[in-house]
Amino acid sequence: MINICKKIFVLVIIINSITTSNADVLATSLETSEAKETTSEERNSSQETKMPSELMESMPVFEGVKGSYIVDGLNGQILYSQEADQQVEVGSFSQLLLLYMVYQAIDQGQLNSQQEVWISDDVYELSQDYNIPNVPLRQDLPYSLSELMEAVSLNAARGAALALAEELAGTESKALQQMKDQLNEWGEKEFNLINVTGLSEDYQSGDSSTINQGKTNQMTAKTVATVAYHLINEYPECLKASQVYQKLFQADTSDAFEMTNPNLLIEESDSLYAMKDVDGLSASKTQEDGLNLVVTTQKNGLRLIVIVLGVKDEEKLYQISQELIELAQNIYRKETVIQANSPATHLNAIKVENGRENQLQLVYGEDLQLVVPIIDTAPRLVYQFTANSHVKDNQVKAPILAGTVVGQMQVDVADYHLPILQSGKGNAVEVKVANDIKEASLLQKIWSSIQKIWEQTWNSIRKFFTDLFN
Repeated sequence: MINICKKIFVLVIIINSITTSNADVLATSLETSEAKETTSEERNSSQETKMPSELMESMPVFEGVKGSYIVDGLNGQILYSQEADQQVEVGSFSQLLLLYMVYQAIDQGQLNSQQEVWISDDVYELSQDYNIPNVPLRQDLPYSLSELMEAVSLNAARGAALALAEELAGTESKALQQMKDQLNEWGEKEFNLINVTGLSEDYQSGDSSTINQGKTNQMTAKTVATVAYHLINEYPECLKASQVYQKLFQADTSDAFEMTNPNLLIEESDSLYAMKDVDGLSASKTQEDGLNLVVTTQKNGLRLIVIVLGVKDEEKLYQISQELIELAQNIYRKETVIQANSPATHLNAIKVENGRENQLQLVYGEDLQLVVPIIDTAPRLVYQFTANSHVKDNQVKAPILAGTVVGQMQVDVADYHLPILQSGKGNAVEVKVANDIKEASLLQKIWSSIQKIWEQTWNSIRKFFTDLFN
């Protein structure tokens, strides 16, 4: 009788242990899942855009510069920063944002690059002003949207910019609001846009004495970098015009007018400042803050976007820009750290519930290239996987189709983490299911349930005796 009681007592304890253990496991899994989701959201909403202090200490600092910045044109990795959050008068750089909005409207089917654009009275009057960069426009014939975009890209033509704004949104003020909304969407807050053309606030068309009266558009170096990054990354065709030094507007007509690119750093300019592989973007000048330059270059697969703002002397502007380009080209390189469709082996196995296979076969959805220091021939990489809603308690339910995205893998270079623009593509790729997994048969489900019960029972028994003797 005593032995029977002992056996019953032990059995009760075991059953209780099983129940408690299962509850503990479930609670722990839920806590871990929530922590991962919260961490992921916090990381995405507060993405660091400051250069690490240890990196900045090794970088040159330039005097007489109100802002400078270098970003990678693919991921948006920040490679250099000096006074990047100071608002500076950038003048016509607002036209880069206008071009982005027009390209976006074409991409979304709202505009067509070959559609006819008729010239309003305001545009006509502004386009006849030769005190400012312009191409003369007529009102008795239409221009294609692409012609006007080319005039803005190559020559920063003010009248053409106003025509684009009116075609985009109906009025300049509506176009300007769209541009501001886009900057806000990218997370950029430090700017002051007063028009789409980049002219001074109090400038009266045709009156050269007012050309420098009032404020002009203001942005930070980081904001300019963000605009240039999205323009080049999403619509690389924009570089076709911005890398040309001189070209005739309306070349085959009696209205042919020569346009000249203000950016002397482009390779085609054949100036003292021209650099090989520089293929855009723009230069501007304001009375208060001086000369500004945003350029892009691609060498050995590394696309760089370099911004220099608020320099009084032209020679110094180009010398600093050249030095920054050479600095980045000599310090950094591009390295493929993940290849599309390669096995995703840098995460724990994800189990399949009620499936004909026990766990998922996973692959990476695309290539991932990172900017890494040239001196680090074999950089140590850190992988961090964040699951999405398909995955609960590190498992998914069958059936599940090939190509289903189960999360993202973020990859960092250990000890040399480069920050990323808040709206940049970033250093993460999708993790996808490699093959279809069908739902298990009834017999497989029963056998799986038996295995699970036995595994839970055995683990609980083992835990009980472990706790008992410890």
